[in-house]
Amino acid sequence: LTYRKPLQPHAYLYERMLTSRDFGLSLSFPEDMCIHGDYLYVADTGNSRILKLELDGGVVQEITCGENASDPLKSHQGIFLTREGHLYVADGGNGRIVEYDGEGKFIRSIGRPQTTLIADSQEYRPTKVVVDDAGRIYVIAYGINMGLVEFDKNGVFQGFIGATEVSVDYFTYIWKNYFSTDAQKARMETIIPTEYSNIFVDDEGFIYATINNLSKEDHMQGADAIRRLNPTGTDVLRRLGNNSIIGDLAGLEWSSFCDVAATEFGCYYILDDKGGKVFAYDYDGNSLFVFGRKGAKEGNVQKPVAIALSGDEERVYILDSILGGILEFRITDYGRHLMNALQLNDMGDSEGANAQWQEVLRSNSNNEMAYL
Repeated sequence: LTYRKPLQPHAYLYERMLTSRDFGLSLSFPEDMCIHGDYLYVADTGNSRILKLELDGGVVQEITCGENASDPLKSHQGIFLTREGHLYVADGGNGRIVEYDGEGKFIRSIGRPQTTLIADSQEYRPTKVVVDDAGRIYVIAYGINMGLVEFDKNGVFQGFIGATEVSVDYFTYIWKNYFSTDAQKARMETIIPTEYSNIFVDDEGFIYATINNLSKEDHMQGADAIRRLNPTGTDVLRRLGNNSIIGDLAGLEWSSFCDVAATEFGCYYILDDKGGKVFAYDYDGNSLFVFGRKGAKEGNVQKPVAIALSGDEERVYILDSILGGILEFRITDYGRHLMNALQLNDMGDSEGANAQWQEVLRSNSNNEMAYL
C-alpha cells in the first residue's frame, strides 16, 4: 500500500504576472529581487541595470552605473535593501559591492577582501549580499567555499563565517589515506565544503542561507539544504518537524533551494528552482504548505530565481529569469488564518491564536499543527 498525504487547501493562489507590458521595459535574465514598502527592486542582470518598480509594475527609477556613467554595472546577481532604503548590489562582473542611498545615488564601492586566504590568482566575484541592522555586510562569492565573506560597516574585511561542514564516510577516509596510491589520490575528487546559493537576513539579524548543489548522496546522508546562522556563524535552525527541511523528499529530482524569505514571527518560505515550488515552514521546522509548479501554463514558472514577501505576508512574489517577469501569488482565507494563528502564538496571545486555529480546522481537518 502507498500512503498519500491528504490534500491540503491552497494557502496562496496565482494572481497575475508583471511583464514588459506593465514595465514598458523588457527584463533580460533577471537574477534577484527584493521588496521595500510599496516598491519592488529587480536586478535586471542582462540589461546591466536595477529597476525600482511600483507594485503595479510602473517603473520609478533605473540604476545603471556605479560612481559615474563610465562605471557600468556588470553581471550583478544580488541586491539587498536596508531598513533605511539603502541599496546594496553584488556587482560580480566588477568584483565589488556597491552601495546607493535611498535616492539611488552612489555612496561607495567595497572591493576585494584584503586577505591571504584568497589567492591572488583567484577571481573574486560576489553573487549575493545582505546587511544586518548593525551594518555588518555578508557576501556570497563564487568559488569561495570558506563560508560567507564578512565586512564591517566601514567595508573592512572581518573574516569568513558559517563554513559548511564536510562529512566523509569511514570507508572513503580509510581508502583515501591508507590504501590508495599517489596517482589514485590525485584523481580522487577533492572533498571541500559546499558553497551557499543565497542568503536572507531576518528581523533578528540571523542569516538564512540556502545550499542548492547537494547530490542525492548528500541528501541521503542528511546534509542541510538550509541553515540559520547567528552572528558567530553557528547554525541555529530548529528542525523539530516530522520531516527534514529539504523540500521534496524523493522522486526523479530532489529539491534545489535557490532563495529564502522569512517573516518577523519565524516562518520562512523557500524557493525550489528544480520543481518551481515554494515550501513554507514554521519556526520549529514544521511544514506548513507548498504551492507553485513548473510548466508552460499561466501561473507556472520556468526558471524561478528569487522570492520576496510583502510586509503583511498577503502576497508572495517570484522572479522568473526565463519568463522575464514577476509572478504574484495572493493569500487565501485558509492561508491567512494559518499565518495569523502562528503570529498570535508568537506574540503569546493564546486566546486569539485558538480562534484562528479553529478557523484553520474548518477548512482543513487534517492540519496536525492546529490540533497540537
